Amino acid sequence: MRILWASVRDLRRDLCATTQASLVKGLAERGHDVTFVSPGSASETIEGVEHVSLSVKTRPGRRSRAIANGILARWAELGEHDMVLVEWPILRRLHRAGVLDDVPWLLVDRSPPADDGFLARLHWFVWRRAWRLARKAGRKHAGPVGTAVSKAHRRHVQSFTKLKDEQVTVIQAGVDLRRFLPGPERRSTERTLHLVYHGRLDRNRGVLALPMVQQKAKNAGLGVTLTLMGEGDALGALSRMAKGSDDVHVLGRLPQDKVAHRLGTSHLGLLPMPEHRAWSLASPLKRSEYLASGLLVAGIDHDGHRLAGDAPFMHLFAKEDFHDGIIDLLNRMTRDPSIYVEGKRAARRYADDHLGWTHSVDALHAAIEERVTVEGPQTKAVPGFAGEPTPAPEPVAEPVKAPDVVAPPVAVEAEPESVPEPAPEPVQAAEKPTGPRRKI
Repeated sequence: MRILWASVRDLRRDLCATTQASLVKGLAERGHDVTFVSPGSASETIEGVEHVSLSVKTRPGRRSRAIANGILARWAELGEHDMVLVEWPILRRLHRAGVLDDVPWLLVDRSPPADDGFLARLHWFVWRRAWRLARKAGRKHAGPVGTAVSKAHRRHVQSFTKLKDEQVTVIQAGVDLRRFLPGPERRSTERTLHLVYHGRLDRNRGVLALPMVQQKAKNAGLGVTLTLMGEGDALGALSRMAKGSDDVHVLGRLPQDKVAHRLGTSHLGLLPMPEHRAWSLASPLKRSEYLASGLLVAGIDHDGHRLAGDAPFMHLFAKEDFHDGIIDLLNRMTRDPSIYVEGKRAARRYADDHLGWTHSVDALHAAIEERVTVEGPQTKAVPGFAGEPTPAPEPVAEPVKAPDVVAPPVAVEAEPESVPEPAPEPVQAAEKPTGPRRKI
């Protein structure tokens, strides 16, 4: 099947683009002919996938519009496809252009808006409008119309779209189980515990509280180091906090292989994101990578961080107890090394059973197959758009003159001569009234 994925993620620069790269690679491994179009300075190499990069330069707030315009400008070059996957920031513009009218499409929602302030309100408006378009498409058939990252995410979508469960496919964040591996088990003589966070270093994600956790652990007499990897608006503040400390390391953004190595040699992965609408609906990629690396996980307790079933390696605390809960956990890990050893093995088993990309790719593959089954591919070129020639007017055929039909002679009776009517007598005009007009 020929699949086109229209994305807003830069595969080289965006940390979250790991999801898109893994999913398109998995679809290609299942025999699909996949084209991935996204912003970027150069095309990335993904086995079995054609990557079309778009050069996009625009001011903040208009990036999605610029990406959509770039995709539309090259639509004719992308060829015909049996299925189109469209991420929510650019769905409306592609839909209004008419390029999705006669080809099955799925809304891909890998994350609700995560920004703060006025820009976030605009993004939530665009997000809801994209799902309303999907709901409109869902009225025509019973198949899936979009994807979500968690059951909580799906429930939030259903709260205003009224879509059924089978119309919103849950595709959770997976992990590359061959790249993220547990490191050597902690020795009983090792006294230092290594805390780690990787991902966006934005203020609204609670990352500024992490150096305070390390300092409190140090004040409690614990040997603890903290490593922060990523980029964001809190990177400068965190770098200043780390100055003068040998136990806090702010490394910025690292390649995936180095991230995997750092995680594999750590003990506790941190999830400081507060109970915000965006984080409560999410399926954080970092959680999957922590567990695949054999880390125990400590974070703030809400739906976005919880796992279903028994998960002894997950340690979630109320926001007001976040610091004290981690300090207590570190104390227990110091006194009893088996907590880490057993938790590490259980975390990796859970990742093997539930978090490989195979599960996510299977779910997306099934949604695509069902979507195309209920609405077969009907791709067409849009006349006069993206280089498509406008069709010439159809020639007007000359009317064929019917043969003359000779009617048989008909006897005509002579009509009597008409007698002219007498002219009517002239009527004398009425006199103009002199008094006031009376209403009758």
